[in-house]
Amino acid sequence: MPDEHRLRLDRRLRDERDQNRRARIAAEEVLARFNARGIVLTVVGGSAVALWDPAAHVSRDIDLVGIASQADIDEVLHGEFEFAREGRHWFDEDLALAIEVPAWVLEPAGAVATVIGTVRVISLEDLILDRVEQWHGTGALEVALQAGRLLAHGLLDEERLAQRADAIGASAPLEALRLLASCDEIDSPLSHEVHRLLGADGLLRVRARLCRR
Repeated sequence: MPDEHRLRLDRRLRDERDQNRRARIAAEEVLARFNARGIVLTVVGGSAVALWDPAAHVSRDIDLVGIASQADIDEVLHGEFEFAREGRHWFDEDLALAIEVPAWVLEPAGAVATVIGTVRVISLEDLILDRVEQWHGTGALEVALQAGRLLAHGLLDEERLAQRADAIGASAPLEALRLLASCDEIDSPLSHEVHRLLGADGLLRVRARLCRR
């Protein structure tokens, strides 16, 4: 017979079709079981984007960061929720959900967590900078769009964002992404072009390219 915690998760997900809400429900249930063991984990990555921006399109993965032994992870995710393991991922095809615990500490360095509902999640400012750093490394359109939407969030602390960006050396890519987000239309070629201009010539070329649009 399935564990009581898996049964509770199944009941809560039974009539829910929205993938972001499904991920949030799963995060609530899973984090509660880790909390019961005295283990504090934080939602990061695309699943954190979905918590801050429920209308965002993200993957089905739930990324958790924190200090937990492999035994505890196994006992919660497999023993209590019956997720199967494949490498670093725990997944359930029937639920269309996957969970990963990829790291022990939050990134970027110095990041902090807050709480949305009952879910511990990386702060809005640090999540934006995580997206900024990913875009700065790849030029990927998806993370540029995510960052752009988060930059318009009503709860954003602009002063803290600026301080954190300066502390981790991300002020220039943050400004470049702000300029990119201000464009009427953003596509993958433009995202990659701005990324290349920033890397080659800095903000002057980015401003020249985007401000003439």
